[in-house]
Amino acid sequence: MARRWSRVIPIACVGTACGILACSTDYGDAPAGSVKQVTLVHQREARAPAVLVAVVDDQPSSADLRSLVASSFQSYAERTLHPTSGCAHYDPATLHPLDVSLLVVHPSASADTLVSSPADDPRLRWSEAQPSEAGRSSWNDAVSAALTPTAPEGAPFAPLAALQRTLALLSGQRLPEGAAESALLESLPAERDVVPMLFAAHEDQSLGDPTDYVTLLPSDSAFDEVIVPRTDALSETPACAQSAGVATARFAAWLAAQKLSSSQRWPCASWTLLSPPQEACVARCLDWHPVKESDGRVDCRVLVEADVDHCDAALGWLDPLDDKGVRRPVSVTSATGVRAECEVLQLTGDALLSCQTSFTCPDCQPGWCATSVSELLDSCTLGSPEPFRFVGGADSVAPALVEITCNAEKPEP
Repeated sequence: MARRWSRVIPIACVGTACGILACSTDYGDAPAGSVKQVTLVHQREARAPAVLVAVVDDQPSSADLRSLVASSFQSYAERTLHPTSGCAHYDPATLHPLDVSLLVVHPSASADTLVSSPADDPRLRWSEAQPSEAGRSSWNDAVSAALTPTAPEGAPFAPLAALQRTLALLSGQRLPEGAAESALLESLPAERDVVPMLFAAHEDQSLGDPTDYVTLLPSDSAFDEVIVPRTDALSETPACAQSAGVATARFAAWLAAQKLSSSQRWPCASWTLLSPPQEACVARCLDWHPVKESDGRVDCRVLVEADVDHCDAALGWLDPLDDKGVRRPVSVTSATGVRAECEVLQLTGDALLSCQTSFTCPDCQPGWCATSVSELLDSCTLGSPEPFRFVGGADSVAPALVEITCNAEKPEP
């Protein structure tokens, strides 16, 4: 006999996770007074692919700066292999989709060779359903090659003009000029977050006034790293994160006009470039203990609403059960249009045991469990020791509204 589930009106918490408690007598047969229905709802937000735009000094005497930029990108790639959310440990059984592209802008190059992009070397777009060591190695090799100077010696050094020209193309403020720029745009995702960076060891030689190169960025974008040359003498080289001082005249004027309050001075040493993509914190634990079934599962159901046209079994998603216990497609009308409602499969058998007990989850299949893996337990507060664990891509679709409903017992005081 199919269980009867009361439908809880979803609550979306944009940007954060939230939980709501909902009591109902329309789910299963609960022992009187000891069990209630508890519902946890969270909104999983989509993250746009990142496009990193790095204007890097390509003058022959700037090899030390380029070396530091290269090593910093390598560190970024290493940390990207193990993303964190700030509220939960990395789970190797959960998919962490990655799509990040790098454009290296050469300030002394001609227009047709100004930018090294995925159009020139596809490895500069690192896109994987799960970041891998092979992907990291390929990215590092491509970054090293892209940072190799291409301009002839003695060419004018114009980083401000190069930065503005590239960002104007990416933002649609100007149309592509020629086949190379058209190919550059085609090599990037249509929806993207642009992250500009500037690394210069020499004074700017762009033809216009420095204030002519102020760039309008989208409201949700900002310069990530800016390092410009200094004019004051130093007794020792400071760390870049602590670097302050007097910028050269043209860069000082541009920084003021661009209203950049945070920038570093060159020379400096040992900085951590960028932050790897962070996954949003989501509610994964209940204040009450889910009732356990005799086969090791918990007495819960997980429903997902997402902008998909069907429930993909490859993700562990199934059509929901109706009142007669038959799985049928369900559509939900929301502010963004018609969305599919799917049930996420709770694992069974060997897959369930692996999900519950193994950090690497070797026998896992797409779906979810309430886990007791020690490395994941501190993502919950005391008194709620078994976080919900989604594996094999079961939580890889975003945006999505996730609703977890359980028959649960009050924890011991």
